[in-house]
Amino acid sequence: MTCFTIAICDDELESIDVVRSILQQHPQSDKFMVMTFQSGEALYEYIQMYEYAFDLIILDIRLKLWDGVKTGELLSKIESGKYTDILFISSDTSYAMQLFDLRPLNFLVKPIDPQKLLSNVDVALQHSKNKVQCFTYKFEKVFHKIPYHEIIYFESMRKRICINCVDSTKNCYFYGSMEELLLSIDSKDFLQIHCSFLVNWAHVKKVYSGQILLDDGTLLNISRQFRKTVQEYSISFLGGK
Repeated sequence: MTCFTIAICDDELESIDVVRSILQQHPQSDKFMVMTFQSGEALYEYIQMYEYAFDLIILDIRLKLWDGVKTGELLSKIESGKYTDILFISSDTSYAMQLFDLRPLNFLVKPIDPQKLLSNVDVALQHSKNKVQCFTYKFEKVFHKIPYHEIIYFESMRKRICINCVDSTKNCYFYGSMEELLLSIDSKDFLQIHCSFLVNWAHVKKVYSGQILLDDGTLLNISRQFRKTVQEYSISFLGGK
């Protein structure tokens, strides 16, 4: 499973801690990337500024200034918020009918039943599998997503991982190691060919005995230790097409 991103929006820190604690009980919690917000305005501004689409937003309704209903309505009008599952939570059940037009994932009453929250997370996880699969990383406290099919290859340079994309203007980097990257990748199209290179095989144009040519013209070396793996993968990849 690729990273599953969750935003918790509640103006009470105690409520945020409760939700975090329940999320940690999920069997796939090691794949969760969680951000917290204490106002609807902060959540909206983050999503709009960074054009970031969370997989799931757990949104309290009784917020100051912008309540959860207004926040949800505004999020539904921007591209990054259209396809995100929103799970509303509140101690006040009178809001239930106001949420109908927003078509939320669900509405849970506080105090939150852990099992109900985890069941709704499971539904959101299932929904995420039908979306374009993306690589998620964090840089300077901000989450970023890049669709796997847009990535040509990753390059490890000291403590940085450079992401080389089809559109070179989207090339970027984050801090991490190749070992960490290999654990986070959830796509069978990627293969390590060198201690520094992880390649998207969908963008491989030609394979030589010691090098590969990518469709952007880049020529990368294949380490001796990976040559047999590359040969076997090339055969299986072509056979799967």
